[in-house]
Amino acid sequence: MTTKARTLANMISEGSSLADGTISVSEVSGAAPLASPTFTGTVTVPGLTSTGNATFGDNDKAIFGAGSDLQIYHDGTNSYVKDNGTGDLYLQGTANVRITNTSGQKMFLGQDGGEAQLYYSGVEKLTTTSTGVDITGVLTTDGISTSADINFGDNDKAVFGAGSDLQIYHDGSNSYIQDAGAGDLILRGSNGIELKSANENETLAYFVGNGAASLYHNNSPKLATTSTGIDVTGNIAVSGTVDGRDVAADGTKLDAIEASADVTDTANVGAALTGFATGSDAVSTDLIPVYDASAGTWEKHTIADAALQGPAGADGATGATGPTGATGATGPQGPQGATGATGATGPAGTPSTSINTVGSYAFLRRNSNAATISVNSTYSGSSLQYTSIHRSAGNNILMPTNGGAPSGTWRAMGGGTNNAFGGTNYAASSFVRIS
Repeated sequence: MTTKARTLANMISEGSSLADGTISVSEVSGAAPLASPTFTGTVTVPGLTSTGNATFGDNDKAIFGAGSDLQIYHDGTNSYVKDNGTGDLYLQGTANVRITNTSGQKMFLGQDGGEAQLYYSGVEKLTTTSTGVDITGVLTTDGISTSADINFGDNDKAVFGAGSDLQIYHDGSNSYIQDAGAGDLILRGSNGIELKSANENETLAYFVGNGAASLYHNNSPKLATTSTGIDVTGNIAVSGTVDGRDVAADGTKLDAIEASADVTDTANVGAALTGFATGSDAVSTDLIPVYDASAGTWEKHTIADAALQGPAGADGATGATGPTGATGATGPQGPQGATGATGATGPAGTPSTSINTVGSYAFLRRNSNAATISVNSTYSGSSLQYTSIHRSAGNNILMPTNGGAPSGTWRAMGGGTNNAFGGTNYAASSFVRIS
């Protein structure tokens, strides 16, 4: 198509397309306004004034800049203000800059020379100030770093732990570090932990790892733990008891004794001793105070021990006879006493008629050669033998019987001397078996 000057109205009414798809100012003569014109392709103009809407289809863009740096368009789903260039995207306003939804609910407000505000559902949540930011509500963060102070209002808390376990806050009167959880509140220091006054001029307490824990008064240590107990600097005031002793009461008693009092001070020591109740049940193991002059110290001794140290005193008067003591233990058996007088003759017993039984009588001889028999002496049956007397040629001859040796123990009823029997001498007598 030959390029020639023509009015824009004629070009549109012809319905013909341009060879290069571009309308340039050289192709249009006149400046008559158009009523709602529609363009396809690219329209390049040195300036454009419109008293109505400029309508762009989906993905049709209003492009600004030689390099298509700024683009405004809708892709059918979302709308874009896109900075495609190398510089920044500026939103500028002579007073305020606002971002709202289509119903006017605030999302962002930037004031000229003043604060900038971020909103949530139309409610202000973060506002910049001349010193930082002001947050309305709770700040949740995965981590935070600061080079300045973080300010909390009265009763506003720094809260730690899933269950709000640790809370740090000021209630308008006092400051608190509160462990509200189930565990302990643990303070840790690499070397020690020191509690100081607000102006840091005085130490209140100082705790050293592997060392002393010290408590202070007016910046002076007064109580410190040691490896063996505690070390106190100054006096100890106690109410109540220590190890079961009423220290306050004991101290009152000590206060009544003069500083220079000694064991000869009758005004103090003597009066104190005479003030005790008089007893009458002292025993040798009771304790009494003794002043060791060589060591210069008081000691306690038993009455018996103290009595042994002095010279022996004169014998005292014989005391009254004490009550009879308990029967003592049985002593060892004494020596055999003299033979008692002969008792009265007992009733006659009944002799046994059975041989070799207790109470039976027999004529027995000794087994031993040349042995004699003593009247009323006892002999074992094994040393005796049954025997009989035979008369031969005018002599009595002991003849052994078939009874052999008897059993038990026998008492001789008479004495006997040796009698010849087959060239051997034996003694014989009547015996009674007693066991």
